[in-house]
Amino acid sequence: MDGYGAALELTKLSRRTVEMYEIVKDIVGMVKKLTEAQDDEERLELDKQIDDKTSLVDVLREQITEDVLLFILRYQPLGRDFVYVHRLLDVVYDIYRVGRYCREISLADRYALSLNNEDLRSLNQAISIAKEAFEEAFKAFFNGCSECVERVKELDNLMDELYINSLKEVKSHEYVRNSQVVKVLVLRHLERIVDHAVSIAESSY
Repeated sequence: MDGYGAALELTKLSRRTVEMYEIVKDIVGMVKKLTEAQDDEERLELDKQIDDKTSLVDVLREQITEDVLLFILRYQPLGRDFVYVHRLLDVVYDIYRVGRYCREISLADRYALSLNNEDLRSLNQAISIAKEAFEEAFKAFFNGCSECVERVKELDNLMDELYINSLKEVKSHEYVRNSQVVKVLVLRHLERIVDHAVSIAESSY
């Protein structure tokens, strides 16, 4: 294996994955803004930006995945490089899924009930948890932050608790309001986002 050439290619793949992460990080931030935006035009613009950026992430995922597979075929990496490149492939998928779940939340905001609705105010905390988990997962994988791995797991437990409590709340009512349905739906998506953050963080091992 050409060690120098392989190292350069790995660096490029890592940088492109970081670029993909930064785009999805922006998308997560836009979802949080949906809980605060009062102006309808602002909300529509946020939804459009989420759609556009998610489409870009779809393309990047395909491109990076193809380039990783070509790297494996060309250089046939062994040892640490082999482990890293396969984990990078998993991380690319996890980042992609976070973006897709954010789009699903945006669709719920657009077509079901606005996230700034008074009955959904508690979602702000859950979105903040998901945002922090995603950012800490990045530090764990790309910066080797071992403390970040533990923090992501703590946030995962918090999110699981919020999601389970929302299910219990629905069960306790004979009739379920639209806001309760949307809340459970969004929390389910946020719970999956944090699960993918855990996956990214644990890929740093």
